[in-house]
Amino acid sequence: MKKGDVILIIGIVLFSLSSIFYIKNFLNRDTDTKYLSVQVNGQEINAIDILDPDNDQEFEINTEYGKNTVIIEDGYVRIRSANCPDQVCVIHKKISKTGETIVCLPNKLVLEIKGDNNDEIEIDSINK
Repeated sequence: MKKGDVILIIGIVLFSLSSIFYIKNFLNRDTDTKYLSVQVNGQEINAIDILDPDNDQEFEINTEYGKNTVIIEDGYVRIRSANCPDQVCVIHKKISKTGETIVCLPNKLVLEIKGDNNDEIEIDSINK
């Protein structure tokens, strides 16, 4: 290895580390206002502030496509039960960050966490 190769490698490593720092600290901020958007068949039917501790609740969503029980607790959202055959939405982990979703395809239900500045760039969990 020559001196130029070492300088190039160090430069690439420093650039990579600074990029990771920038992404973690500036591009993936959670907002001060987060709400749960409840969508059935592509239409938003409800929006609930999940940061307000008074909004901790359990509610059912009954539609022509099926039935889901949703829990909002301590800023997290999850589905407790569903009458769909695969139960993927029930197994899904709790969500709390802007841009995260839980989808129940058979019941055409989408639960999405949104914030006050939805134009921010979201980084998926693999890049975190």
